[in-house]
Amino acid sequence: MKDDMDEISSLLQGDLLSENPEQAVSSFGRHRVIPDRWKGMNQDQLMAIRYSQQQQVLEKMRLKEEERRRDAEWDRQSIQAARAQLILERHQQRQNRECRQALDNVNAELSQEQKSRNIYLKEEAYSNSPTDQYYAQFNTTSR
Repeated sequence: MKDDMDEISSLLQGDLLSENPEQAVSSFGRHRVIPDRWKGMNQDQLMAIRYSQQQQVLEKMRLKEEERRRDAEWDRQSIQAARAQLILERHQQRQNRECRQALDNVNAELSQEQKSRNIYLKEEAYSNSPTDQYYAQFNTTSR
């Protein structure tokens, strides 16, 4: 009976039923455990894991916010570049239109000058058409 009581008290106060975490430590190091003796983590270890998980969640949220800001900045810059390109294209079109109008005006002036010159040449310079007497003076000598 005494042996039975000693065995019961030994089991109750022993590592197995008291869930002593030191019993699960492997002989290869404190960072390794023996799976069939391990009873789980204590509250401090659980709190440390929960704290690190919260830190990871906060870090991930911070990174997402940073990425969102970066994307918003890229979008803003691309919109700004598109606006600048549109303004530049409009300015270029305006300049091309002005150059085309100036060229059209110059061409109209040149056309008018050419018409008046042709009229002058037709009416004044080339008004005397050659007669037979004019052609008769050629090839009259033996030379």
